[in-house]
Amino acid sequence: MFIPRGTPHCFQNTGQDPARLVMFTPAGMERFFEGTAKLPPGPFDPQAYRAVAHSAWMEVVGKPLAEA
Repeated sequence: MFIPRGTPHCFQNTGQDPARLVMFTPAGMERFFEGTAKLPPGPFDPQAYRAVAHSAWMEVVGKPLAEA
C-alpha cells in the first residue's frame, strides 16, 4: 500500500502475533514503532503515545482505533 506523506490514516494489529511492516521511505518511521514497543504495559497513556509519534515527525489525530 502507498500512503503519501502527510495523509491522515490509521492502523491496528488485530492479531495475537506481532505485526510486520516492510518498508518506509523516506526513513524515520521506524522510530515510531521502536518507541511504541518501549512504552510500558498497562493502561493506554495518550500523552506518552503522542510524544513517541512526535519524535517520529508524526501528529496523532483522533482516538486510538480500540476506542473509536
